[in-house]
Amino acid sequence: MAKKHLVTQSDLPTEHKAMMLVGCIAQEIKTEMERRLAPAGLTPTQSAILHALDYGPKEGMTVNQLKSVMIEDNPNVSRTLYRLVEMCLVTKLRSIEDQRVGLVAIIDQ
Repeated sequence: MAKKHLVTQSDLPTEHKAMMLVGCIAQEIKTEMERRLAPAGLTPTQSAILHALDYGPKEGMTVNQLKSVMIEDNPNVSRTLYRLVEMCLVTKLRSIEDQRVGLVAIIDQ
């Protein structure tokens, strides 16, 4: 845990304190999320992709659609999807309407 009291007690301008405290809290949330996902063998990015797919269309989403709905801009979406396929959590299929389009969907378990 960050020593936030050191920030609040410093002589920094209020705006700087606020930015530093937001950064500390964001890091604490990220650490807690990683800790909670670790037993499932998931990373935060994998979790975000599964979340997007769960709330997306049932037929699946393209990689570009996934990238557009993710909060964090992550250039490794394709690599992360490959890992989720290896874990048998998602599947990549070709669109029925257009064989050039690949759709990613959660595997029903």
